[in-house]
Order: sequence, then C-alpha cells, then structure tokens
Amino acid sequence: MCDDLSDNDDIRREFKNLLVRTKMLISRFYKCYVKLTLFKSFCMALHDVALWKKNSFAVFNKFRSCNNRCIKKLFEDHRHDSMCGFLVDVCLPTANTVVHNSCFLFSQLCSAVTVTVTVT
Repeated sequence: MCDDLSDNDDIRREFKNLLVRTKMLISRFYKCYVKLTLFKSFCMALHDVALWKKNSFAVFNKFRSCNNRCIKKLFEDHRHDSMCGFLVDVCLPTANTVVHNSCFLFSQLCSAVTVTVTVT
C-alpha cells in the first residue's frame, strides 16, 4: 500500500501479470496460429487501467517496455526496428493507446450513467 495514493504498485502488479501470462501463452501455444487472438483476450484485458491517474513516468515506462517485450517474444520478432511498425504489422495497439482508450471509454460510461433516486 502506498502512502501517497499513487498507482505505481498496481502498475507493477499488472506488468508482472503480463509477463506471467505471456510466458504461459508461449509455453502452451508456441506453434499456434491463434496467438494474436489469445494475446488480445488474455493479456490485453486490463480492467483497472482506466483508473490509473497518479503514477510516475518511470513506472509507466517500464509497463510500456514490458508490453513491447512480451509482444516481441510471443511473435518471435528479433528485429531492433521500430515497435510501432511491428505493432501495425500484427494489428495490435500500443500500451499508450490501450490506456487512452480505456480512460476514454470509462469517462464516457461515467457520463452516460444517470442515477435516479426515488424517495418513497
């Protein structure tokens, strides 16, 4: 638990989970053609990412780096080229895009919900 109410511990937990999930996918589905679908559904489902507001740049940068390494390991990419080009090739969003889209959808859902209380 953090005394400064930052989300750094939660982000660290998520990138450790991402590493574990990716290693499991690599060990079980190494030669499968459905790796992309499995990665999207199993590793990119970050449910609490929309609530990450107060975090340090270094911790989020480690999360982004971990995400990129997991994708490269899963899809056996050993190039040192641009990660954005590789993500376009495999049709995956960047970590920044995932976080931004989650925050946007969460804010849209929160603004669309209207709570009505009836007093009896």
